[in-house]
Amino acid sequence: MGRMSIRLSDLAVEVKDSYMPNKSEELPYIGLEHVEQGSLHLSGIGSSKEVYSHKFRFKMGDILFGTLRPYFRKIVVAPCDGICSTEFSVVRAKNPDDQLFVFYAMAQPLFIKYATTNSKGARPRTKWKLYSDFELPHILPSQRRDLGKILSAYDDLIETNRRRIQLLEQAARLLYKEWFVHLRFPGHEHVKIKKGVPEGWEKTTIGKIGTIVTGKTPSKKNPSFYGSDVPFIKTPDMHGNAIVVTTEEMLSEEGAQSQANKTLPPRSILISCIGSVGVVAFNGIASQTNQQINAIVPHSDIIRYWTFFMAKDLKPLLDGMGGGATMANVNKSKFSSIKIVIPPRTLLEQFNGVAIPIFDQIEKLSILNNRLAKSRDLLLPRLMNGEIAV
Repeated sequence: MGRMSIRLSDLAVEVKDSYMPNKSEELPYIGLEHVEQGSLHLSGIGSSKEVYSHKFRFKMGDILFGTLRPYFRKIVVAPCDGICSTEFSVVRAKNPDDQLFVFYAMAQPLFIKYATTNSKGARPRTKWKLYSDFELPHILPSQRRDLGKILSAYDDLIETNRRRIQLLEQAARLLYKEWFVHLRFPGHEHVKIKKGVPEGWEKTTIGKIGTIVTGKTPSKKNPSFYGSDVPFIKTPDMHGNAIVVTTEEMLSEEGAQSQANKTLPPRSILISCIGSVGVVAFNGIASQTNQQINAIVPHSDIIRYWTFFMAKDLKPLLDGMGGGATMANVNKSKFSSIKIVIPPRTLLEQFNGVAIPIFDQIEKLSILNNRLAKSRDLLLPRLMNGEIAV
């Protein structure tokens, strides 16, 4: 005799509370672009003042499930009240004690596969009436609550580490701003400013401080080019990450060798230059990128961390250079020609003394979070199917 089951719709409902943006108020806004693919976490939160069309309201604790291309596994628990894109289903448990259980039930691979199968259109999209009859194990309410707590412990730790990462990066960024933007660097009182530039600072272009590498996608017609050897970084992998330590897609050694000149050494500076321009990150290990990313491989370690923060300040310029189009495009030639001013070596060495240990710690925390997420995702289906007792 098989195990008893219930449907998702027995435990939860979809909430469709419509909202039209109002200039007189500002609310947190979550779009698909703010939800990391597969991680169960947000990369950021926008503002209702940035949107103009019909949206949905949500409450803190609601489940936001991305219904466009559900195989992207864009699903999060709302951290606050706000509004979201209508590309989300806002799901709320009938009993608040079941909310975490419902969330992890929807985050498991079986549900994502079910929702993907029950999608329609050229751009696959699912909806509540297509996925809400997904069957869940019929377990006692107390067990559902305990299961949710077990899995959420992983995500709580991941979120704590993410906040630590943000604070570490913010500390380095504030020092960068103080020294290199506001020009209040050590000894600035004794340095003359000529035409807005301190004496000893050098005018140059991005193309002269390092090798510029524009990524490329190996032929999809050759399956042997893809595997698990070399990270293949795309812009979504960079969102919310100072250092990319995991990617959605990997290349095989053969695939990487087919375009060996595209391999980037660790901690090259990656800048998205097509589409969502101005996203910046380091790569953790030797990697390749797709064609939407220009990478700077610095000629000297001394400018590596200064270049990272300099690149973060380029977004407004890149937006303008990209033509302001929906699919902005800043090619290698345009990117290389961007004019910059480099501080003197002694100042860069002092900045490195602060930045290097900060980014070493960021990388350790990022790797730890990746391991925690993998452990959670291994545990999730085993708890759901009863292989491991709660």
